[in-house]
Amino acid sequence: MIPLGRSVIDRDDLAHKADWSVGAINNKGYFKTLDALAGGGRGTKVLFDLEQAEVLIRNLRKLKANKGKAPVQLEPIPGLPDYGTFTEDELRDLVRTWLAKEEEEGTIVDLSADELDTMSEADLQDWISGHELLGLEEARLAVPKERRLEKSTWESYYRGSKTQLPDPDRTFYGVDFWFRATIERWNAEERRRVGAPKGFGRPKGSTGGWTPRSEAARELVRVSTERRALAVAMFERDRNPPYTFAEIADEIGVSERTVHRYLRDSMGPRTDEGATTKLREAVRTLAEAEPDISGGEVARRLGIGHTTANTHLNELGRGDARPEALAARRRAKA
Repeated sequence: MIPLGRSVIDRDDLAHKADWSVGAINNKGYFKTLDALAGGGRGTKVLFDLEQAEVLIRNLRKLKANKGKAPVQLEPIPGLPDYGTFTEDELRDLVRTWLAKEEEEGTIVDLSADELDTMSEADLQDWISGHELLGLEEARLAVPKERRLEKSTWESYYRGSKTQLPDPDRTFYGVDFWFRATIERWNAEERRRVGAPKGFGRPKGSTGGWTPRSEAARELVRVSTERRALAVAMFERDRNPPYTFAEIADEIGVSERTVHRYLRDSMGPRTDEGATTKLREAVRTLAEAEPDISGGEVARRLGIGHTTANTHLNELGRGDARPEALAARRRAKA
């Protein structure tokens, strides 16, 4: 679960920023000093708290720079804040800071400044709890036990096209998350109730969208729409080399993650040959500009999966990104 106001980082990105290998950090147990906010189960990506990770990154750089010398003074890893101990003013400041960050990234949250100022401490605690980000299994467990689905059924809802979970509210490093309030609303209003006749719920063709209640929210929608259109136009522009996600993000004033979401929502998955060629060229451009760039960093900047990034790097003959060569060696050894 990702608490309100916290950011995340994965193992590959952390290791790249620290100039260490993931294996070395793991073998020495440094990952265990961080709080894992998501993942950790079999086959799932582990995401750590970014503020804690930044302290670990500085410590790892010190250790690498002082190898073989006298021991260095390392910074203690800070703990996660307990919002249950916050005063009403501290809770309101927390929400206000988070809303400002969301506005900067072009994400709409239906809570006006006037509404925030009138909320009590209990209301603030409930609102913050409702905007914790839950992973797929955490979202399932957020459904009351009497209506909770089996894990296999829940995953079929996530991947299926007939009965579906609500769209994820955020995606970090390819992992989808939902606000607790989104799951609770879906369970109460949109999910077909047990024993209900077929067709119970929203009318066919309903989008489930919402209408902004304030002028400020409408203005955010307008700005977000303009940014989305500009991101698509830059991505489709005939340019050699093509614009990277980072360049588009700098141009329109949003994060790379937001650019990825704009393009994914507007253009769908990259399945045509032209888009594949453009993506291949974008990877080539990054690899030529930064010969030591990792597959994880390429994936982060271009908003693609690690496997896809490593596949394109492999076409360039990158020695550290050849999974099929490694697999061949393992088969031969076996």
